[in-house]
Amino acid sequence: MGEIPATQQALLALAGDTGGRAVLNTNALDAGIARALEDESRYYLLAWRPEVDANRGGKFRRIEVSVAGRPDLTVRLHRGYYSPPTQRAAKADKTHAAATPQAELGAAVAAAYPRTELPALLTAHYVAPADAGATLTASVGVSSESLTFRAGDGGRAAAAELACFLIDDRGKQLQSYFARLDVSARAGEGAVPRRDVTQDFQFKDLRPGLYQLRAAARDAESGRIGGASRWIEIPDLSKGQLVLGSIVVAESAGDDPLASALAPIKLSAGGPLARGSRLHFSTHVYNAARAGGGGLPPSVTMRAIVMSGGRELIDAGEREVQTDGLEDFARLPYAGEISLAELPPGHYLLRITATDRVAGKSATQLTKFSIR
Repeated sequence: MGEIPATQQALLALAGDTGGRAVLNTNALDAGIARALEDESRYYLLAWRPEVDANRGGKFRRIEVSVAGRPDLTVRLHRGYYSPPTQRAAKADKTHAAATPQAELGAAVAAAYPRTELPALLTAHYVAPADAGATLTASVGVSSESLTFRAGDGGRAAAAELACFLIDDRGKQLQSYFARLDVSARAGEGAVPRRDVTQDFQFKDLRPGLYQLRAAARDAESGRIGGASRWIEIPDLSKGQLVLGSIVVAESAGDDPLASALAPIKLSAGGPLARGSRLHFSTHVYNAARAGGGGLPPSVTMRAIVMSGGRELIDAGEREVQTDGLEDFARLPYAGEISLAELPPGHYLLRITATDRVAGKSATQLTKFSIR
C-alpha cells in the first residue's frame, strides 16, 4: 500500500488549493459528507477582491489568510487566482484581444473554471530519463464532430486552435504553446468522419514536483471554446522507491493481436475509443531492485485490470516484464493490449500494478478511458 499516498498528492493539492476537503482511503462516503456538512454549519464567510492595480497585472496571485490569535481555527480558501490586467492595459488591448484567437485561448486557459462550449480533450504522460529532467507530453485536441465545417472547393474544411500551459505548484506559468490544426472532409462524404484532432506539446527538463496542465481548444469557424485541466506529479526517482510511471492509452484496431501490433497506433487525447477495438497501453517501471545482489536483472510482473463502478470486469493476468536487451534496468518499459470487444459503450478505469518480486514491493497507476 506504500504507493497510494504518492498517487493521492494531486487530490490533496486540488482540494487544498480550492478550499475543499479531500476524503481518502475509505468507502464510507457518508462520514466524509458528514464532516463537510459540519464545516458548512459553522463558519464565517470572508470576501475580498483586488481593487487596485497593484493586485492586478494579469499574473497569478497567491492568497494567504490567517486569524490572528486563533491557531485552532481552520481557513479554507482558493490559494490563488489569475488577476485581470490593469485598467490601462485592458483598455489598450481591448480591441485587439477580442479579435485575436490566441488571446481568447489564453483567457480561457487562465479562467477559474474551464469553458464548456466545446468538448476539449487533454491527456498527459511523463518519461524520466537517467541523464536529464523529466519530459512531460501533453496531448490536446477536440473531436472532429465538434468542429464547424465550411464548404469549399473539393470538400469541406474546419480548423481547431489549441493552447496548452504548464503551471507549477506555486502557480507560476512555466511555458505555453499555441497551435492550429486544419481538418478536411472530401466532397461527397455524408457525416464528417469522427476522429480526434490532436497536437502533442512537450515540456522538457522538469524537476520532481506537482504540475498543472491547462488547455483550451477553439473552433476557428464559430469561435466556440472549451477548456480542460489536470494535475500530474513527477516523482523524485533519486529516493530509490519503486515507481510506476504514467500510463499512455492508445487505440489499436482489429481483433488479431499480431495484426494489431503491426498496425499504426492511434494515440488518444482523452476521446472515446471505438467499440470492438483493442486497448493498447504502455508505461515505465522505475527503480526496480536488481536480483542476485545487484548482479542480475530485476524481476517485475505487471497486472492490468479494467474496472467500472468499483467492479473488476477484465483481468489481463500477471505478465513478466521482459528485460532482454535492456541496458538501463532502472527504467523498464512495458506495453500490453486488452480486447474491448466484450465491453459496451461507457466510462472505464484501467488499473495497472507493478510488483517487484525481488524487493517485495508494488506500485499502482490508474487512468480513465471511455468507449463510444
